[in-house]
Parts: sequence; structure tokens; C-alpha cells
Amino acid sequence: MHIVWSMSNEELTELALQIYVDQQRRKPALPLEAQFYPYANLNHTVRLRCGKIFFRISDVMQDAPRWALRAIIAILLLKLNHRKITPELQATYRSYAGSQEVRHRIHQIRRQRAQKLLSLNNGKYFDLRTTFDRLNRQYFQSSLRVSLLTWSARKTRRTLGHYDHFHDAIVISRSLDTEWVPLLLFEFILFHEMLHAYSGERYHNGKRYAHHREFRIREKTFHRYREAQELMKQFSARIR
Repeated sequence: MHIVWSMSNEELTELALQIYVDQQRRKPALPLEAQFYPYANLNHTVRLRCGKIFFRISDVMQDAPRWALRAIIAILLLKLNHRKITPELQATYRSYAGSQEVRHRIHQIRRQRAQKLLSLNNGKYFDLRTTFDRLNRQYFQSSLRVSLLTWSARKTRRTLGHYDHFHDAIVISRSLDTEWVPLLLFEFILFHEMLHAYSGERYHNGKRYAHHREFRIREKTFHRYREAQELMKQFSARIR
């Protein structure tokens, strides 16, 4: 019989308290609480909230080895206290997070939890499909295919576009479908996400890289690249 050990939130809180004392050589001045949280990815956070130190650990790790949990909690505490994370600690966590088994589980969970997207190509000022096809011919010899191309459900300020490789979907922020947005900026954002779909991701020492060397080199082949970069800065400043 194969028994899977699973840690409770109470046990996670106790572990976090132990690690805090080991690391800081004292008990925390504030109450401490930790819980597993159903993120759509292997995300973890620590915050000072309502007079409490509050950890959220991805529930993917609920049955993780104790050494992996100790590593991520220690890393979060160092970040909270603005202290340097040692290479040994990073390597310990990445040996867990970068394993094939964990990456497979994350893939399954993201498919289950990620919101379903609606296919909306036509904007008020820009048409995604027409522009995609033109850029595809110009930069990818019409070889790029994606399962979904859509505007975001609402306007976003921080994320102007993203490529979801689990759903093979390019999503562009509705913030760009505006009269005063230059065509060059819209084209560059869409090209950037198309390049993500084309180039894929790279893994090194258990860490995922989307903007790897090959990606950066190909990105600079975009016509009027420097001008597009400047437009990006101006747009970001305007919508803050």
C-alpha cells in the first residue's frame, strides 16, 4: 500500500514558526499563520497583513517532502526581511520545483483551474486576427499556429499581453484597443506574445525562463524596435 503524507495548515503554521525561530534566533513579535492555497501555479507568498505574518504556500506542495517545504518557507522569510537567499537554499527548492513530476502536476492543475477564455478577435480599433496573420507572414513565414487569439475580458494596466502555453492562447489587453494607441505599439505587443508562442520556454537548474537569449535576439528583429520600446514606456506612464 502506498500512503501519501499530506500536511495540514496547522502543521504548516507550526513548521513556519520553527523556521522563523531558527532563522531569526527569536520568536516573532507578530502572530504567524500559514496555509496552503489553490494557486493556478507553483506560487508562494508571505505578507504582513492585519498585524500578522501570513504565508500562502501553493497546495501543490501539500504532500511535498518536508525538506522542500522548509526550503520555500526559509526563502520567503529571507525575502520578507530583505536578506540574501543562499545558492544552497535556492538549489534545494529548485530540485523539488524543477522535477518532472512536479511540473506535470502543475500542468494538470493549471488546466483544471485556469479560467476558460472566450475567442474575441474583433476590437473597436484593432483586429487581432488580421494583424496576427500579417505579422505571421512577415516574421514567421506563416508557420505559427495558436489555439486561441483573444482580447482580455477587461482592461488591464500591468499586463498588456500574455501567452498561456498550457492553453496555447494569446491574450491581449483591452487597454490597447483605444483610439490614441499607435498601431506600432499594438503590433509590437502582439508580436512579443507571438514570439513567446514560437520560441517556447527554457529550463535551467529547475528555473523557467520565458525571455531567454534566443527570444531576446529574435525580438530585436521587429521593425522599428527601438521606437516601439519608447512607445511602451510612454504608454505605461500614461495609464498608471
